[in-house]
Amino acid sequence: MADDSTETLLSESRASYETQIATIESIDDKAMRTVRTTVLILGFLVSAVGIAGPDSVSNLSGFATVSSAVGVVGLLAAGVYGVGIYTVTEYEPGVGPKERARARRLDAEPPRRRGLIVPAGE
Repeated sequence: MADDSTETLLSESRASYETQIATIESIDDKAMRTVRTTVLILGFLVSAVGIAGPDSVSNLSGFATVSSAVGVVGLLAAGVYGVGIYTVTEYEPGVGPKERARARRLDAEPPRRRGLIVPAGE
């Protein structure tokens, strides 16, 4: 039977795990929001160029052309980076077999050996 220290350890581990999962999910949500926004903006840009015609792009000044190209490349990079973040996310499993075995070993040891109880005067 688990004692108070093991129960406390398990509840704190669960709280820590849930916080880590919430953080990872938040990062994933932000990455996907970035990707959706990027696709939306690029769609507007392509539509605007399509409506204005190819001659409108060639009539732009050099600075406007370069800054537009840099902006489009930045949007593409943000989209690729967001997809990369979303795809590499891995959820670590909770308490594994090693941790459970260690908890059982600790439960079997007397409290004094675990260092949880130190009598006064020692």
